[in-house]
Order: sequence, then C-alpha cells, then structure tokens
Amino acid sequence: MSHWFLDYRKEEAEIWVSSNSHSIFVGEGYNSKEKKRSKFLANIIVKALNDNDRIPHTYTLHGRKYQV
Repeated sequence: MSHWFLDYRKEEAEIWVSSNSHSIFVGEGYNSKEKKRSKFLANIIVKALNDNDRIPHTYTLHGRKYQV
C-alpha cells in the first residue's frame, strides 16, 4: 500500500503529489494565487489516492482473481 503526500520542489514553486514510487505534478506556485490553487487541488488528490489505497480491490485476469 502506498502512502501519498504533498511534495514541494524548486523552493515550493512546483507542487507534486508523491508516494514512495510515483509522483504526479499538480501545478506551479510562482505566485500566491497559483500556489493556493495548486495546494488545494493537491490535497484533494492526496486524500482520494490514500482513501482508494485503504480499500482492498479484487481483479480478475485470465480467470484468476488477484487481490491488491
């Protein structure tokens, strides 16, 4: 299970959502309006990804069931 978190790069000019193995660029924060909007969106994405990872998923592939 991954734990997703808010990640800042380039002295908080770039806002990312990251886990141990993946990163998603959300937006830029070169001015306060952009930064506020990007952080707002990133927090929604973090919550959604973490909530999704808590729920067990079962997939069927070629007749076999896999639990993730």
